[in-house]
Amino acid sequence: MSDAIRYILEFISSEIVVLLCVGTGESMRGQPIYDEEKKTLLDRVEFHESDLLSYCKDHDIQLERIVECIPQILNPNPDAMSKIITENGFVEDQFGLGLIARAVEEGITVIKPLGIMIFNMGGHPGQAVCKRLFERRSFRVNKIWQTKVIQAADTDISALVEIEKNSPHRFEFFIRRFGDQPICARTAWAYGKAGGIVFLMLYQFTAVNFVNQIRFIFEDDSVADVKNPFLAYLASVLKENSCFPYEPPAGSKRFRNLIAGFMKTNHHVPLNADNIVVFPSRVVAIENALRLFSPRLAVVDEHLTRHLPRQWLTSLVIEDILTVIEAPRQSNLMIEVIKKLKPQVVVTGLPHFEAVTSSAFVHLLNVTRESGARLFLDISDHFELSSLPGSSGVLKYLAGTCLPSHAAIICGLVKNQVYSDLEVAFIISEEEAIFKALSKTVELLEGITAPISQYYYGCLFHELLSFQLAARRPPAEREIQKGDSVEMIGFASSAISVLCNSELSINEAENTSLIHMDVD
Repeated sequence: MSDAIRYILEFISSEIVVLLCVGTGESMRGQPIYDEEKKTLLDRVEFHESDLLSYCKDHDIQLERIVECIPQILNPNPDAMSKIITENGFVEDQFGLGLIARAVEEGITVIKPLGIMIFNMGGHPGQAVCKRLFERRSFRVNKIWQTKVIQAADTDISALVEIEKNSPHRFEFFIRRFGDQPICARTAWAYGKAGGIVFLMLYQFTAVNFVNQIRFIFEDDSVADVKNPFLAYLASVLKENSCFPYEPPAGSKRFRNLIAGFMKTNHHVPLNADNIVVFPSRVVAIENALRLFSPRLAVVDEHLTRHLPRQWLTSLVIEDILTVIEAPRQSNLMIEVIKKLKPQVVVTGLPHFEAVTSSAFVHLLNVTRESGARLFLDISDHFELSSLPGSSGVLKYLAGTCLPSHAAIICGLVKNQVYSDLEVAFIISEEEAIFKALSKTVELLEGITAPISQYYYGCLFHELLSFQLAARRPPAEREIQKGDSVEMIGFASSAISVLCNSELSINEAENTSLIHMDVD
């Protein structure tokens, strides 16, 4: 069963979630799995021929969920379209959405109170037009997923071009997979004819009709859409386990795989779980990295120093203890400070106008490599948990070039509007020694990142990955940045001593049952 279908069915009914893992209502041992009414999933499936929902209307069947994928029908002849609109009574016919509009109105008559209709729709008419179709019929509509797919080369969109010629409306296509600037049908037609690849958006909407109904829901609908799947998942975990399982110090393997999958699918950065170390927060990640290297001098972005140890920020003697100097975030100013002070570690972010492209990041990489400094670049403010994230110059760079050994990426998930105090951060490094050392610092200094935080963000990553289509093309070969070898600061001798003498982490092969424990 595909992830997309499984996700839809999980969304349809919480009572049948257990059945969905196998897809046929049977357990892994071949035994049927029954619900509270002694029925399997197959017992609840019926097939009928129907003109949209007419069978349900004729037999007085009330539904809790309706999942629909209805074609968009267009006629380029303006007179014909006018006749269709007049006869059917749906203004949406002019956008090819008349059949969907009819299904929505029929759904009102057969859906149970607080029932939900789920629609999979092509985005040619534009997101605003698609959402307006539901809103004008008193539905609360929510977009739960979107993605871009390649417009088939043999699909004729000339009908859309003709409609644009005779109306002010513009259909939406795209010439880039990772961009939000649409082009009209005429431009898409010409671009495709010239050999270009054209993309279209696919949406999945949920629609709930609250007319004359009591609304048992959170004050903010978007909050409910995030909380409900998480609480359902948490309940299933607690039902199956009397306690949270022990996870590796670097973070739950499942959670790290989800992060890597998101990076690979949405940003084409080929990471794996062993490139990612999870921390309780961005501040903890930065502090642990600084303690690991204990540099004589570290230059840190002024926006990231607030919670660092005070003695690091007030010391004026750059020889005895770790000293942190604040510097502006803007890359050209940060680079000037690096060239003058020659720090051993640099921790910085990028302002928004520099984060869109990779040029500032590349400049920082070159300057820190030439000066022998390790670079930790923070992308927290620009990282979006979205099925169609915005442009990120750093991630675009990593999609085509391996991360140099002297550099690592810090990402704090800091935009949580549901649980504002629930934060998780992770560091990305393609250097095995850095990964192992950072993993041990988490356990030694923090213990472990809270499982519930990893469950919450894991649910978000899982939902974003559930509807992604598998890549049909092999990943592009990544370049390796070349440059003169310069000696970098290594792990502090005190850190090496502690890491080597501690027996706290699991070091054996995966799935081992042997755990080292320090009993001193």
